[in-house]
Amino acid sequence: MGIMVAVLASVVLVSFGSQMSLVGSETSGEALKRAQATVERVQALARKDFNLVNATTSGDGFYTDTISVEFMPDFLTKQVTVGVLWQSERGLAQKVELKTLVTDFSSSVGGSTCNSSLSGDWENPSITTYAMSAGELLPSNISGNFPVTDVDAYRGRLYVTAGPTSAPADKTLFIFDISDRRRAPVYIGGTDNAGSTRSGLNAVKVAGDYAYVANAHDANFNSCSVGPSCSQLQIIDVNAPSDSWNPAIVNLKFATSSSPRVNAFGGGGQAVGKSIFYKDGYIYLGLSKTGSGPEFHVVDVHNPTAPFWVGSWPASGTSSLQPINGIFVRNGYAYLAHPTDSSNTLREQLTVLNVVNPQSSTRVSGFHAPDNEGNGKSLAIVGDTMYLGRTVTTFSGNPEFYVLDISNPTAIPTTSRGNHLLNNSSNDLIIRDSLAFILTNNNIEIRKIDNFLNITPYSVLSLSGIGVGRALDCEGNHIYVGSADSSGNGFISVVTAP
Repeated sequence: MGIMVAVLASVVLVSFGSQMSLVGSETSGEALKRAQATVERVQALARKDFNLVNATTSGDGFYTDTISVEFMPDFLTKQVTVGVLWQSERGLAQKVELKTLVTDFSSSVGGSTCNSSLSGDWENPSITTYAMSAGELLPSNISGNFPVTDVDAYRGRLYVTAGPTSAPADKTLFIFDISDRRRAPVYIGGTDNAGSTRSGLNAVKVAGDYAYVANAHDANFNSCSVGPSCSQLQIIDVNAPSDSWNPAIVNLKFATSSSPRVNAFGGGGQAVGKSIFYKDGYIYLGLSKTGSGPEFHVVDVHNPTAPFWVGSWPASGTSSLQPINGIFVRNGYAYLAHPTDSSNTLREQLTVLNVVNPQSSTRVSGFHAPDNEGNGKSLAIVGDTMYLGRTVTTFSGNPEFYVLDISNPTAIPTTSRGNHLLNNSSNDLIIRDSLAFILTNNNIEIRKIDNFLNITPYSVLSLSGIGVGRALDCEGNHIYVGSADSSGNGFISVVTAP
C-alpha cells in the first residue's frame, strides 16, 4: 500500500508539473510575440517620425509592456529595449526582453539633436544663466552688448547670434563647446557677419560644417551691391572657429529686377532675413515684410559655397504682406507662422505650402484662430500633430498655444485638437514626448500635453532679470535659452532636470 501511494503521488506531481510547464511555455511564447509586435511598431514609428520613439509603460492586467530608450552619442540613433513582464502560476516574476536600434537617417545633416525621450524630474527642473559678457561666457578681450537673437545646439556646440551690437565691428556669431554638460558653455570662437553695420543676425541654422544665418541689416536692396551689408542669407564655414577667426562669408541677395523681384527701399527693416530652416540640401528663408515681392524663399545649398535661389512664395513680385516668423518643412510641405493679414479673407496665422517642386511653391491650406488675431510666432511638428504658438492677443481668454491635426496637410481642420491660454507670447517652443517647452517673454512654461483636451501646467521657470525670451533649442536632455534685456545685454540659460 505504501509503495503504491508513493508511485501514484509521483505520477500526479509529474502530470501537474507537465501541465504547468505547457502553460508556462504558451505564456512565454505569447509574451515573445507581444514583444516582437511592439518592436515592429517602434520601428514603424521611427520611420514616420523619430521623435515618436519614447519610453512608455502600459499593460492589460496580465502582461506589462515596457519600452525604454537610450539616446546614442551620434544624436541619430536610439537603442530601444522592449520588455514584457508577467507573473507565473506560482507567482514568480517572468520577463521577455528584446532590443533594437532605430536611426534617423533623414536628420544626418542639419537635423535636431534633441532627445525626445524625457529623463530626470522635469517637474522640478534647474536653470543656470550666463551673461554674454567679458569674464563670464566671453573672454576678457571681447566687450560690448550682445543681445541674443537665436540659438542652435548642434553636435556638441552651441551657435548663438546677436544684434544689434554696440559697434559695427563687434562679433555677431558666437560658438561655444557644450559637449561637457557638467560645465558652463566654453567659448570657442566668434565672428562679425558685416563689419560696416551693427544690425547683426536674426536667425541661425547649422548643417554639417556650415552655419546658415539670416542677416538683419535692412539695406536698400534695390540699389546695393551684394556683400555682407547687402544680403539676406549668409553662409559661414564653422569647421575651425577660433578667437582670431575670420572666415570667408558667402552672401546671397534676392534679385530685384528679375525673379523673385524682392523690393525694399531701406529703413523699417524691410525684406531682411528673419527665420530659417534647413532640409535635405535646401535652405528655407523667411523675410520680414517687403516693399513688394515674396517673403518666403527656397535656396539650393547642396554646394554651400555656391548657393542659388530656386523659388519663392507668393509669386514673383507679389508680397504676402506679412513677415515669416517661423518655418518647419517636412514631407514636401512647408509650414509658415506669420501675423494675421487683416486685408486677406483667409486671416490665417499658419500657411501650408506644397514645396515638392521648390521652383513653384503653392499654398494648399492654412489655419486661423477663431479670434482672427494674434501673430503666428512659433511652431513644432511631431508625427501628425503641429503645435502652433501665437503672440499674446488683445482680448483676454484667447489661447496662444494651439494643437493642430496635420495628418492631411492639404486640409487642416478649422477646429484645433486642443489649445491652452498662456497670457503671454509663445516666442519659441520644443516638444519632447508628453511635455511642451514654451518660451514666453518672461518664462519657460512647461506644459503636460498627453491629453490635448486638458493641457495642464507642469513647471515654470522665470526669466525675471534676464530680459525677454528670444530663442529655444535642445541637445540631448538639455534645453538652451537665449534672451536679451532692454539695455541690450544678452544671456544664455541652460535648463535640465535632476
